[in-house]
Amino acid sequence: MEGNIFLEIKEFEKRADEAVEKANKEKEGILQGARLKASRLIREAEEQAEREKGKKVASFADKLKQANEAKIAEERLRVGQMKKNASKKMGEAVEFVLKKFEEMM
Repeated sequence: MEGNIFLEIKEFEKRADEAVEKANKEKEGILQGARLKASRLIREAEEQAEREKGKKVASFADKLKQANEAKIAEERLRVGQMKKNASKKMGEAVEFVLKKFEEMM
């Protein structure tokens, strides 16, 4: 009877050790899965951040280009106005010089 109890105790210890070993393997599997999932999520987040950064840089470059083109167009208009004014004043200057020349004669 005592031998039988010791055998049962040994059997329960063996089952308990097997259960602990199985639980440890499951734990390691779960941890490995969690690490892989975390790595994948980090990689996806980094890729998304790079895409967003690229979009923002492209948007900023586009806005900068538009502002630059608007400034160039504005300056071209201003230069055109200056040319018109210079032409007008040149004609007035020629008339003034001719008038003074005629007065001197």
